[in-house]
Amino acid sequence: MRERLLQYIRYKGMTGYRFSKEAGLSGNFIQWGTKGISSRSMHKIGQAFPDLNLQWVATGEGEMLKGDTATILLSVHQTIVKDKDEEIASLSSQVQRLKSQLAELTRELSEPAEGMRSRGAEVKVLLSVKPKFVNLIASGAKCFEYRRVLYKHPDIKRIVVYASNPVCRIVGEIEVGELLTDTPEALWRRTRGKAGVSREFFFSYFSGRPKAHAIEIKAFHPYPSPKRLADEYPSIAPPQSFCYLYE
Repeated sequence: MRERLLQYIRYKGMTGYRFSKEAGLSGNFIQWGTKGISSRSMHKIGQAFPDLNLQWVATGEGEMLKGDTATILLSVHQTIVKDKDEEIASLSSQVQRLKSQLAELTRELSEPAEGMRSRGAEVKVLLSVKPKFVNLIASGAKCFEYRRVLYKHPDIKRIVVYASNPVCRIVGEIEVGELLTDTPEALWRRTRGKAGVSREFFFSYFSGRPKAHAIEIKAFHPYPSPKRLADEYPSIAPPQSFCYLYE
């Protein structure tokens, strides 16, 4: 578009600055603003220079000088809308492809690799826990860790506890007992004696969920001093919920 506008400007014997100003555009429009011209800017150009064929500007089709501005503006607008529709369709396709890739990656991360299992590697779970709940676990007041989504590996014996913000350290390991899954009402009845949270918090956390999960904490083994996650597991980022560790 820029070259075609410059061709018209040369034909009119004008400078790019004068052209832009007469069209009501910024003075450096020709220099910087012509990779993609909005319908509003195109309309301003059409009003200021009615002899300029805007369809030719937009597509290169037809002659540089032409007549019916209204028809040309409609055609240009339709061309711009079509281009935008195609761009939206392309972006939607990319979004769907990325969603599929994310779902596949999530599935792979949620299941331990076959190669690790075949080599007999020990598998642990890295679990993000709020600091206030870490303190309750450490004191023995909280013997169940509640989760909306539970890891699927059946042989997890130890959970590495990552105390989330503001601590941001791994602080110890949970010795895993039973994994419980039930309706929220039934799970609360089974675990409320050592829940470490209020009934209101529990049902708010599982609001709208048909199933609730709990990890029984047989024992908590604190580290002598908290450790930076990057020092112990350089390739692992703090998880939103959990991830697997292979040792």
